[in-house]
Amino acid sequence: MNKREKTLIYNLNAEKMKTKDECMEQFASVFGFDESFGFNWDALHDSLKDIDVKDFEELKIIIDNSNEILAESDKQDFDNLISILNDIKKFYSNDFDVDKPWGHRKKIIEILYR
Repeated sequence: MNKREKTLIYNLNAEKMKTKDECMEQFASVFGFDESFGFNWDALHDSLKDIDVKDFEELKIIIDNSNEILAESDKQDFDNLISILNDIKKFYSNDFDVDKPWGHRKKIIEILYR
């Protein structure tokens, strides 16, 4: 397995994330969330914590056109999204229930805004 195969990469396009609804649609589409995804901030937070990272050493979330993130939404939505992404970064940067089937070893995680 080479370095690229050990890295799980998700690419989002903020041009498709100008409103909260569009943001939720973009995450659901790119991450492949199932039909039970609730399309709200709590659901996004929970779903991002359920990514299957076991076979990977690194996780990268890339947001292109980041100046467009929630551009047509209010500041609270923007703050919620950034808070969730920061929390996800902390979550995957630490070991979590490594003795359980759903657990994971700490990963190198990057969230890139381009």
